[in-house]
Amino acid sequence: MKTSQGIDVCYHVQMAVDAKHKLIGAHAVTHAVTDQDQLAPMAKQATEVFDADRLEVVTAMGYDNGDDVKKCLEDGIVPYLSKPQTSATSTLGLFGQEEFSDNPEKDCYRCPAGQD
Repeated sequence: MKTSQGIDVCYHVQMAVDAKHKLIGAHAVTHAVTDQDQLAPMAKQATEVFDADRLEVVTAMGYDNGDDVKKCLEDGIVPYLSKPQTSATSTLGLFGQEEFSDNPEKDCYRCPAGQD
C-alpha cells in the first residue's frame, strides 16, 4: 500500500462486534487498499456467526459502496453509514452542498448565510 514513507506491506483488519455484548463475532484481515469492498462480505459473515435473521450494521464512511449496500439490503442487512464528502468546495473554503437547505415554498435553496 502507498504510505507517507512510500510503498509498504500493510493489512486492514475488518471486524463485526455485537452491540449488546461487545464481543467480536467475525473478523478478517485483508490487503485491500480501501474498505470499500469489505462491507457486504463482513456483514454476511456476521449474519452467519450471530445467527441473525435481520442485522443492522453501523460503519464508517470509508465503506460507502453502492454495490455492497445493495448486497446487504438483498440479504436483509440494514447498513448505516455516513455519506462521504465528495465535493472539493470545502477544501477551497467554499460552502458544500450539504450546507444548503431546501425552501419548497419559494422553489429555491437557502444558503448557509440565510439568503434564498
